[in-house]
Amino acid sequence: MRTQKLNLVVSLLLPLTLYSDAPVQGPMALLSKADRLAMLYNWPEAAPLYTQAESLFKQSGDKQNALAARLGYLWATADAGVTPAAVQETSAYLKDPLVQTNQRLLLRAFIAKAVLDRNTNETASRELWDRILKLATALDDDPWEARAKAELGQILYLDGDIKSAAAMLREAILSLYLHLDLGAAIHYTAMVGNGFVEAGQPEAALQYCNIALRASRVVPDIGFPYLAYQGKARALLALNRNHEGESVLNEALTRAEAQQNYMALSQLLIVSGKIETLNRANEISQTRGFQHVFAWSAFELARAYRNAGDLDSAEAMAAKAIAIMREVEDRNHLPQHLNLLADLEARKGNFDRADQLYSEAADVIDALLVNVTRRQLKSSLIATLSDAYVGHFELAATKFADVNKAYEIIETARGRALADTLRGEAESLTSSSDQVSIEAEREINRIQVALMHRTSRTERQSLLDQLFAQEQLLMPAVFTRARRDAAGIRARRRAILLSSNHTRQRCRAGYSLRSEADRNAGHGLFARRAFKGAQYFGGWRTVQVAPRASDREKLHDKNFRRSGR
Repeated sequence: MRTQKLNLVVSLLLPLTLYSDAPVQGPMALLSKADRLAMLYNWPEAAPLYTQAESLFKQSGDKQNALAARLGYLWATADAGVTPAAVQETSAYLKDPLVQTNQRLLLRAFIAKAVLDRNTNETASRELWDRILKLATALDDDPWEARAKAELGQILYLDGDIKSAAAMLREAILSLYLHLDLGAAIHYTAMVGNGFVEAGQPEAALQYCNIALRASRVVPDIGFPYLAYQGKARALLALNRNHEGESVLNEALTRAEAQQNYMALSQLLIVSGKIETLNRANEISQTRGFQHVFAWSAFELARAYRNAGDLDSAEAMAAKAIAIMREVEDRNHLPQHLNLLADLEARKGNFDRADQLYSEAADVIDALLVNVTRRQLKSSLIATLSDAYVGHFELAATKFADVNKAYEIIETARGRALADTLRGEAESLTSSSDQVSIEAEREINRIQVALMHRTSRTERQSLLDQLFAQEQLLMPAVFTRARRDAAGIRARRRAILLSSNHTRQRCRAGYSLRSEADRNAGHGLFARRAFKGAQYFGGWRTVQVAPRASDREKLHDKNFRRSGR
């Protein structure tokens, strides 16, 4: 099967080997070659050709093509850094009458501005990629139509709308291969590979990145596939194949340094994961205007400082990263940042602050799960949710010694799994095009963004209530009934749990029957006992697949008793 797939890719790539680099003559030929190289992500060779073409067009008085070459140069050099001057220049071109009256030139201007905005903050470029998609569709420009869809798919992923993101990226990549836009096809295939690393599936990530790398070897003039190397290195490191991962990483780092591709360099330095490389990535991304990469580097640097025992430096970096994540509105990754800062606050003894952060992380993820399908609940988002609940549970049990709160946290997590079971295959929301559904989707998006900026539990609860109301407008009737059933069962289970003298007294024994000195020593023992409650997470996976309600009840009782040991 793999051989067949590879043969298919190679058969698509072979026609490109017929291209030859005959001597280029005249500014139009220079511009055409620069465009071809830029479409292949070969920025080092495309940029100087754009400069030459622009100069020759200016000498001949061809303002339109001189502007086309200038916009191409801004696009080709965006990975070297985002400067205020470049942003102002592209913004000014969008208002130029010469650009506004020429759709092809307008498309170039949109692309240059969108790439600069994307390198700063992907979500900020959403409107421009929407415009590119509409304009490319009107111009029958299939490659840029597909590229715009791929970029919008990435933004949807950052929004936490994983289902829509996957569908859009799949459609875009297929179109890119079919239209032989292989530079972009390879780039976005590698992007999917990096996504699989984040989803905790490094084996799949490695396959995608290897496909991209094999394809890149038979495409003439293609730029160095940094994203494929990055994804492969991340996958190998996640698989504990450290020697191979570092070899791949070092090769890419050397090329990025030589080509002064600071976007690729900063990301590769983050993957390296050492405090010194993370500090350099932090500095590069900040000075070059890569805001989102800066937040990623700050997050990883905070983790590295924590692991090294430098909690003060870790806390400062984690807080800085969260501030940026709120600003760029990356809903998908914000919960991980909140979890990290909560863990740091707990380690420093700031338990109330840690409690607030864990609660905020759970609320943000609950809002995001509106957009996630059942299969994807098993991926990165639900893993982050489990981390939030386990960390919060440990805090309540071992630091606050609050048994009721600890069990309430577990019941919330277990309720999510049970509701998922009752939803069955009807979990995904409807995608109706009627006005009510469209307005509900807009309101859900607004509420999810608002949740990122609310630190007050009361305000977040109000937003979650609003989100639930809007969610009902998108759900099939069977899903709504299942959700009501889930809520009823969750309430009954919680009542049983909180009223069970047997369970509560046995858990409280770790605190009430010890002296103060023994109590402190007993926290570790209680934590180990309490973490048998983590069998809720494992045990309820068994409950979910039980075919009959009676079987699920028996399995629940078994897991319920086990957690009280």
